[in-house]
Amino acid sequence: MYTDEMIILVTGADGFLGGHITSILLKEEYTVRALYHPESSLSELPEHENLQKVEGNLLKPESLHEALKGVDAVIHAAASTMMYPRRHKSIWRINYQGSRNLAECAAEHGIRRFISIGTANSFGAGSLENPGTELSPYTDGRFGADYMNSKRKTQEWLLRFNAETGFPVIIINPCYMLGPGDRKPGSGTMMLRLLGRKRLPISRGGKNFVAVKDVARAAVNALKMGRIGECYICGNENLPYSKAFPLFAEVMGMNVPSLKIAAPFVLIYGALNSLVALITGKEPFVSLLMARTSIHNNYYSPEKARKELKLPQTPVRTAAAEAFRWFQENGYCD
Repeated sequence: MYTDEMIILVTGADGFLGGHITSILLKEEYTVRALYHPESSLSELPEHENLQKVEGNLLKPESLHEALKGVDAVIHAAASTMMYPRRHKSIWRINYQGSRNLAECAAEHGIRRFISIGTANSFGAGSLENPGTELSPYTDGRFGADYMNSKRKTQEWLLRFNAETGFPVIIINPCYMLGPGDRKPGSGTMMLRLLGRKRLPISRGGKNFVAVKDVARAAVNALKMGRIGECYICGNENLPYSKAFPLFAEVMGMNVPSLKIAAPFVLIYGALNSLVALITGKEPFVSLLMARTSIHNNYYSPEKARKELKLPQTPVRTAAAEAFRWFQENGYCD
């Protein structure tokens, strides 16, 4: 029997999604044990009587046992989301080996559920008429990006670990998240890059957009709902960039014409940016990887998560407005 007195270990508790997950857990009177790396401080987390901060390193299994003592469930949101450079050994260490270490230690402590945050890109995307589902074969290996490949490999390992040992894992696969608290910023970069432009450069692709708070709600619901050994794509609206960018512009008070860019020019632009980045050592405005992914349709169906995890469906316009308001309040739009 699950109760709200459960102790939940959360990794990445100060991250974009992890912060929203932690907020929901505390509001619902769970005890949250936030795992933090020795070099970080979790300074962004609020002081709360039900919040415990424990030090640990996902790459050092021996450091995780103290954090897992007495824990009922784990929500594993920590990850490297690095997309540039597209290949880096640290991505695999954190996303794959770190997740394995945590899961194996959690199994030793007999936790009841292990909620792992993956990505929708671990499944093949589809079209607007036939969006990708949890049964769609993985296709993003074509991009050669360690982030995508490491998340897919981690998912495969966790599901195999479940099949072989009964390890109680559920995987949450978010689509493109928008909302407040995007400190890097990560997903919100798409909006911020439109600010001040006289035209909106639009490629032919599109994405499934979702409010970060909705994904957090589904992740917390997975403590009591959903099926062990299953994956859940958490998304909302499938929008071509030709609709998404004007929506973002409107939310940000911009009234600018769009400029559609043919795929070859998008790729050339990304290649030139990446070349300059190699010379200067600075991250490119648009890398070749970003350019390649932007001309593809990344559409998914969140129907399974809606039914089994009661995934909310906040309108994308609302999520974008909340994100922009937060960016304004925190100096990102200066």
